[in-house]
Amino acid sequence: MTVYVIRRLLYLIPIMIFVGTFVFLLIHIAPGDPTSYLLSEEATEIQRQAMRERLGLDQPMYVQYFRWFSQLIRGDLGESISLRQPVSQALIQRLEPTFIMAILALSIACLIGIPGGIIAALKHDTYIDQILMSIAMFGLCIPNFWLALMLALLFGVYLGWVPLVGYTPFLEDPVQCIIYLLIPAFVLGFSGRSAAISRLTRANVLETMGKDYIRTARSKGLSERVVIFKHALRNAMLPTITVIGASLGGLLGGAVIVENIFSIPGIGQLLVASVHRRDYPALQGAVIFVAAIFVLANLAVDITYVLIDPRIRYD
Repeated sequence: MTVYVIRRLLYLIPIMIFVGTFVFLLIHIAPGDPTSYLLSEEATEIQRQAMRERLGLDQPMYVQYFRWFSQLIRGDLGESISLRQPVSQALIQRLEPTFIMAILALSIACLIGIPGGIIAALKHDTYIDQILMSIAMFGLCIPNFWLALMLALLFGVYLGWVPLVGYTPFLEDPVQCIIYLLIPAFVLGFSGRSAAISRLTRANVLETMGKDYIRTARSKGLSERVVIFKHALRNAMLPTITVIGASLGGLLGGAVIVENIFSIPGIGQLLVASVHRRDYPALQGAVIFVAAIFVLANLAVDITYVLIDPRIRYD
């Protein structure tokens, strides 16, 4: 297992290089540059050219790439053009709200999806199954930005139960922090994630309940609860765990929209601001950071497989 984990961590290096190179080429090919944000519209072309020279943007693209690449292999993501601080520091400052919101969203998705899928499987072909799967389809189809706006209008404007925008650091006031992130986390967890988890859990439980070892367990006189939770779910949950792990990357992607709707100062908001400001180092660093989290989440899923099913071994 240790050798496997080390090998997977080494695979992270070429993945980060590929992602960073792709983003570098994409944003440099796109029209515009940081001078349009840093300088006013009245700035002359001489002033813009001087700014490009100061930022090193007047050099050929391959020179800029190798300069960025040499920094990357040293663990230096560069300095943000608009924020005037190291990109790594900007990411750390914005990691807390995005991380807490992602954990809350994943928890909500599991609390809705896993029990819903189990109940739907046990009540197969009944009206309960149809209702639960209809809710799952609704969550799968509904756009998260529309759901975010509707919930903000309902709970923030009409009912006034929660604040609409803003964020309080967790260490400053944990309760207020959760209140600010509850609706955004529900939007991310419900729209798509809980539906996928619910449908997959239902399908896997239905398949597992027809296995021979389930019939054997029942013939031994074990209670239905023991049969379901000890024998059936342990095997049925393996594919669901894959979806849960892969959902983390989707949550970070969905956070780009939700964080901007609710003005949450997270990594998603940093990404959008970097695009608008043509802040190349911040944008590249944020994308590489998100890609690294996605790869590490998949590694955690593989390790969890071994903990759930001892028959699985990685050489």
